[in-house]
Amino acid sequence: MPSEDGFTEWKLEGTKDSEVRESLVAFANTVVAKQMGVIRFGIANNGDQVGVGSTDALQKRVRKIATTQCYPPVLIQSRVEEIDGIDVVAVEVPASISGPHFAGVAFVRVGSENVKASADQFDKLILRRISKCAAILEFEHAVWTVRGRGQTVDGAARLSENDEEVIEAKIDRVDAHFVTVLKLASGRRISIDLPFITIGWDDSKNRPRLDVHRYPVA
Repeated sequence: MPSEDGFTEWKLEGTKDSEVRESLVAFANTVVAKQMGVIRFGIANNGDQVGVGSTDALQKRVRKIATTQCYPPVLIQSRVEEIDGIDVVAVEVPASISGPHFAGVAFVRVGSENVKASADQFDKLILRRISKCAAILEFEHAVWTVRGRGQTVDGAARLSENDEEVIEAKIDRVDAHFVTVLKLASGRRISIDLPFITIGWDDSKNRPRLDVHRYPVA
């Protein structure tokens, strides 16, 4: 049985609706593509498997909380698992494309705890609804190939149409209007308007690529 961590939580059948709501929202705001948060009901915090008396009623209650007490509603899947002859209910929370989700305040997972989102975390949750920002944030800690197409990356100098400037950089900041990259060779920060970038993949380096264009692109 996995211990509690950033993707797994244990709860008893009689857990308050407010605590269930917090966990649903925290997982929906934290897990990303190909990840899954799991809440197992019928297991105490110390790992004792006490089971669930009415698995059907519990699943209906959690689904109602997810759809009527979380905004926007949190998508869940639930199933009954038998562990050492005891029935527990596993509620899975996949990555959400409709977040951020709220249960009064925004929650995220930090380790094995639900905590209130900081201002920076809240901004990132909002930015996930902007497709370019979401794609950048998915690889915010990676090294990127940044390529200026027909111009230097900072836009200060024009190049011929088929020429390009290529640098290595890390993401320093992203908001609804700009992405700022940190050029690794010099430590210089370069801010780029989001409408002028497209996001791709550098196959030769096996890492994300940011293309900077002369004119706004879709």
